Amino acid sequence: MKLVNVRKTDDLDEKFTYAVKFNNDDKKVIRHFSDFADLLARLRSKKFDEKTGEWLVTKNGYESFLNLDDKIFNRENLPAVTLAETEKKIIADYADIGKDLKLPLYDYQKQLIKFSLDAQNALIVAPCGAGKTPVCLGIYGEALKRKIISGCGLIVVKASLKTQWLMEVKKFTDFRAKIIQSSSTLRFAPKKFQAQFKDADLLILNYETLRDKNVRKILHEIKPQCVFADECHYIKNFNSKRARALYEFNYAKIKIGATATPVQKDPRDIFGLFSFINPEIFPYLPDFNRTFVRFVGKGLVGGAKNEDLLNKKISPFMIVKTKEEISAQLPKLVVTQRHCDLSPKQLRMTESLKFELSELTKEKLRLEKKLSDSELEMSEEYKKIDAEVMARQNFAQELADSEKLLMMSDSTAAKNYLTGSKHDNKLDLLMDLIEEVVESGEKMAIFSRFAKMQEVIIDRIKFLAAKNPAFDFEIARVFGAMTEKNRYSEVYNKFQNNDRCKILLMSDAGAEGLNLSKCKYLCEYEPAISFAIQTQRHGRIERADSIFDNVIVYQLIANGSWDEIAQKIVSKKEHYDSAIIKGNV
Repeated sequence: MKLVNVRKTDDLDEKFTYAVKFNNDDKKVIRHFSDFADLLARLRSKKFDEKTGEWLVTKNGYESFLNLDDKIFNRENLPAVTLAETEKKIIADYADIGKDLKLPLYDYQKQLIKFSLDAQNALIVAPCGAGKTPVCLGIYGEALKRKIISGCGLIVVKASLKTQWLMEVKKFTDFRAKIIQSSSTLRFAPKKFQAQFKDADLLILNYETLRDKNVRKILHEIKPQCVFADECHYIKNFNSKRARALYEFNYAKIKIGATATPVQKDPRDIFGLFSFINPEIFPYLPDFNRTFVRFVGKGLVGGAKNEDLLNKKISPFMIVKTKEEISAQLPKLVVTQRHCDLSPKQLRMTESLKFELSELTKEKLRLEKKLSDSELEMSEEYKKIDAEVMARQNFAQELADSEKLLMMSDSTAAKNYLTGSKHDNKLDLLMDLIEEVVESGEKMAIFSRFAKMQEVIIDRIKFLAAKNPAFDFEIARVFGAMTEKNRYSEVYNKFQNNDRCKILLMSDAGAEGLNLSKCKYLCEYEPAISFAIQTQRHGRIERADSIFDNVIVYQLIANGSWDEIAQKIVSKKEHYDSAIIKGNV
């Protein structure tokens, strides 16, 4: 007896032309029910017929069932078997997961959410680009809806990603979210420090802020019932201050950790992670060490032992999604933005630059109305104003990228826009992204229209390499002054065919003619100056001969900076291309 029966409905003119049902007669093979539920959850158009116990699906939905293994699928019109109420509920719950989010989820994200809800204490292992933010928000929202928890949730992330998470909360939900600052940051504003914990559904803070005892004191008063630790390998060292700070919240009903690299050093990393996720599994480190760690003398770790037993213990609380599983569900090109904040001084300077640009633009318009086209071509005043507009646009973009660009500028006027801020938040954001990609075993190409930005990035990577092995790799470069021979050597000999070379830095001189078929990730450090150049940039990795099913583009955006204006310009031109050229009005 096959487990899934499919038949055509009587009225072929209706939207739902096929009916499917799960045959629950053989309880020994009920494990296949999850295959049926997974597939059904992917279908956007479906409805359940209470009378017949069948799910009605479209022709496209029916064709999806043809891909199921013949062992669980029957194409013949066998007698109807009604689904049990519990089975209907499982399917309905699975299909409805994430429906309250503003944007739809991929099927693998629904699976991550369902597993986490069932386990309540879970480790999510998923590669870079998997979309952990909507998964976290889906877990929190579903837990509230199902009354598993009530009250606020806590999201702990890397410092450079706090703003990114805040933006994602707004993008996917109507939850009220706040970024929590340390008591030392707000030492002169105690009322503001207290107020930031109020009137919020989700509190976002970085691991270092969680080490603040004043922050933890208030959080313990709030008692968050859902705690999500992003990049949770940050707590792999169970003796570290950041790990012990997070362990204080083990009383939360739901505890979720997410990472692409759960074991970075040795098996004791698992002990550190599960001391947060589910400390009851490994209550004592000496017992863990005796059972799972192979020592080679004087406390040195030589490897693991009893790996099968270790995997068996953590598997009920761990879900792993491979790059291949995720790639199968993503579109060919995935473009996502990562956000950061400028410092208050930098924001004020940006506003000053915008005001100057506004005044200069008014002068340009005045001359354009007053003079003819031929007079404008000859007007020195107009040329001067136009040059000043371009210069200030560059200064505003350099301020968003890194103040080091203003310091390195050949223009003396550029120095007028230095703020002296110690913050380089966008560069910090890039370094975290590089670490994430490199640790996943992949390569990344990074575009910036400023050739000198390459030097800034290289200096930071070299600085980090001295204390973090993840940054010990080779870097390739492409810039305008290069010969064609040197450019080819950097891209193909050094980057594409050298496993030691993980990063390719490119100015827009590399936006055309280069084939990066072995590169999965691309980063636009700042927006392109036009939609055409953006398209060319993306085209370096979106190749017909790419070795990847899909490729991912990250766009770095500093909030309130020139990035936002530049991105709007590109988006406007993209709309023209979509509406006029492709007819997508």
